[in-house]
Amino acid sequence: MKMLKKYLVLCKAGISILAACSAATGYLLSPGNSWSLFFLTLLGVYILASGSSALNQWQEWQTDALMNRTKSRPIPSGKMTPTHAFITAVLLIFVGLVILQMISEGNATVLGALAVLWYNGIYTPLKKKTAFAAVPGGVVGALPPAIGWITGGGSISDPRILALGLFLFVWQIPHFWLLLLKYGDEYHHAGFPTLTQTFGTRQVARLTFTWIVATVAVSFVLPLFDVVPPLYFIVTIGPGVVWLFYSALKLLKSDLLSVAWKKTFHVINAYLLLVMVAFSLLRVF
Repeated sequence: MKMLKKYLVLCKAGISILAACSAATGYLLSPGNSWSLFFLTLLGVYILASGSSALNQWQEWQTDALMNRTKSRPIPSGKMTPTHAFITAVLLIFVGLVILQMISEGNATVLGALAVLWYNGIYTPLKKKTAFAAVPGGVVGALPPAIGWITGGGSISDPRILALGLFLFVWQIPHFWLLLLKYGDEYHHAGFPTLTQTFGTRQVARLTFTWIVATVAVSFVLPLFDVVPPLYFIVTIGPGVVWLFYSALKLLKSDLLSVAWKKTFHVINAYLLLVMVAFSLLRVF
């Protein structure tokens, strides 16, 4: 059991499951009707995301050792050697790409490889260079639903999947910056440039609020591009929009900031889950 937990932490199981769920959403919105392809898509994306996450921990294990939030991860804690973690990551990435290649004509594999390249080859080193790395890093969040869409027979140029990808891209940025409101000092101590050091906590809170408003605005693009019917959007997702905006407003109040960031972080995550479930149910029923 301890060994399983070690690998789950290395592979950032929660983040990898989220990537698989977003791929599932893309597939369910596509023309595809094969449940075997659906589950293979989930499996392929989950394994690929696990490998990419493990590779990220191998890349950053020395800085992870400097932060309380990450120092107990397998490599910095000494529970796993860097070599072992690297081999595990490479194997998982290879298996994930093989599965995607088996169930698609190659386009899904290209997007999967691009996701790994972008996350590990661009975003990860960019975090050491700029406090705004989360902006280009948001591209990674838009790729899993596109993979699901393609394996389901959809076209990558379809406006519906482009609208969904835009939503997930914008969502990721305030999601990460909300973490900065608590862990900014740790990131700075580990050598990462942070917005909190550049602008201060109060200003970052306002900037994050702006991106949450952008997330809300982009949400309304989804029914406009026929991702979901407008009435269905209003009934299922509309309450979540109000909930997210109301929670984010507290980021503008300095006396509530110490607790507002945490609540808003949970709300923005719950909002993404609501969107994915609502879209999935539309296809299932």
